[in-house]
Amino acid sequence: SVSAEEKSNAYDKLQSINKTKSKEEKLESLILKTYNLKSFIKIKDDQINVTISSKNNSPTDANNIIRTIQNEFDKQMYITVKYE
Repeated sequence: SVSAEEKSNAYDKLQSINKTKSKEEKLESLILKTYNLKSFIKIKDDQINVTISSKNNSPTDANNIIRTIQNEFDKQMYITVKYE
């Protein structure tokens, strides 16, 4: 009992969620392959939160990870890296 417009909006939201999840997984694989570090990435709009599973919290590594992730996007993203 929902309109075609509501169904279309729901479908568009699901497509957007799937696209974002796919990008997060791609970036996690990139960090694992490039830096041999396990990570969890959450993308929301133009913000990317990266959580690295490592005791070595090197600022140089964090900067390199930020640059690597930014290279995957056309527009400026706000990227934070946190170590756990």
